[in-house]
Amino acid sequence: MSSSGQRTHLQLVTIGDFDPQSDQAIEYEFIGRVIAGRYRVRAAIGGGGMADVFRATDEELGVDVAIKLLKPRMASDELRARMVQEARAAAQVRHANLVRVFGTGTLDRTAYIVMELLDGPNLEQYLCEHRDQRLPWREAIELLLPALEALHAVHDRGYVHRDIKTGNILVTRAPGRPPTAIVIDLGLVKADPARRDAASPPTTEVGRMLCTPGYTSPEQAAGLTVDRRSDVYSMAVTLYRVLAGRLPFHDARGQPVMVVLAKHIYNAPTMLAEAAAGADIPPTIARVIESALRKRPEDRPPTMLAFAEALRVAASEATRVAPRRRWPHELLLAFGLGVGATWLATPRPVPAPSLTSNQRLAATRILDDLDAPNGPRSSPAASSPEEAIPPLAGPVIPPPTSETSTPTPPVEPEVASEPSVAQPPSALRTLKATWRRTLARRTADVQRCVDQTTTGSLERVSVAVNIDRAGRVFAQVVDAPDTPLSRCLAASLRETSLPAPSEPVSLVHVFTLRATPRRP
Repeated sequence: MSSSGQRTHLQLVTIGDFDPQSDQAIEYEFIGRVIAGRYRVRAAIGGGGMADVFRATDEELGVDVAIKLLKPRMASDELRARMVQEARAAAQVRHANLVRVFGTGTLDRTAYIVMELLDGPNLEQYLCEHRDQRLPWREAIELLLPALEALHAVHDRGYVHRDIKTGNILVTRAPGRPPTAIVIDLGLVKADPARRDAASPPTTEVGRMLCTPGYTSPEQAAGLTVDRRSDVYSMAVTLYRVLAGRLPFHDARGQPVMVVLAKHIYNAPTMLAEAAAGADIPPTIARVIESALRKRPEDRPPTMLAFAEALRVAASEATRVAPRRRWPHELLLAFGLGVGATWLATPRPVPAPSLTSNQRLAATRILDDLDAPNGPRSSPAASSPEEAIPPLAGPVIPPPTSETSTPTPPVEPEVASEPSVAQPPSALRTLKATWRRTLARRTADVQRCVDQTTTGSLERVSVAVNIDRAGRVFAQVVDAPDTPLSRCLAASLRETSLPAPSEPVSLVHVFTLRATPRRP
């Protein structure tokens, strides 16, 4: 809202899970180019609506890196400035669970970022490998707590990520080590207004609101100023997705974008215990996550570190009160010996960063608030969804009704890609034609999934295909992973028989379809 009290018109730009209009094929060939006199581009890794990612070799150091190149047709002054801000923000933060950035610059009409090359799927792809596309709660908390701490480090440097989702968390799997979550893609990073000073970088996107609707906080959906508590909300949505196998407003999938945003603003999400029926999620864990999904920012955990500590305490309490089975003493003795041997052979985890007394107090108050009979002490609970947040400034989104449908405003597809691993050029050249011919034979299965899960007319669909060392195929619609179409494609293409590469490979295959008639 402007200083005069007039509402500011914002252009809505959606990213990711609700952006079916973007074409993810890599459109410009940079293979063989040398960037900045040292980075020789070797192979394409993946493409997005805004940028493409390539594997390159740093010829000075002899190591491989990932290079994110802004698509030349997207290379406006604004987007080049945003890419520079992304590089600066990532370079200022040092954390083991945040992707490292080595440099940035310009090439022809476009801009690029040089970053570390990471081996592994993103979290959405990782979930597709598991039953019901969700993780057991202990595994999920252990995997994602370090990612929360990495985001706290980003916040501590005065930035807000603004696009936390499963697609922006990479899961690396080094031999002999447990899976590790790495936060990537700070393409929407912006200075936290609560922490700005004279040295803060300039903000961008004046008059534009960028978001991934399925993970958007109520204040971001309403076009209001966001701070670190918006990221807390988006991380809670991510945890919800990991534990339940679905998003909080799963019933809004396939509806116009504005309906999805209105759900975040006005509607209470499905309780986690109901959405994740059968997953045995402890009530303490569910209540902490649901506390971070509150509509009012001041009712959520105040920082990402306080959120992490509340989850850690809740997990510890759930483990302590878990019922114990009675075992015959012979089995108990054998079990004890096995546990002792395993404990001696297992590497000890790195301890979490210590909290200050104020941070620990904040985490304790989160749990205390959950136990309060009348809800959080900071403010009374809203009596209706419409009372959950104050009147909106910016683009007002009416609550969804059965009588009217909310039109979707024109959106500019814009997706920032994250690096994955591609085959070296020689091997890729040998196998690429075979893979694509084999995938093309599955067009009928893709057509069937499109006919069953979509209501519009599609003439082609871009599918991200990951092939592991055993030749197994993991597929999803590019930048629309958590959709009925993606789930159908993942199941249909899973049994595709492809020659196994020597290392995991990611590629984008475009299936050309017959036009699907619109349903009445």
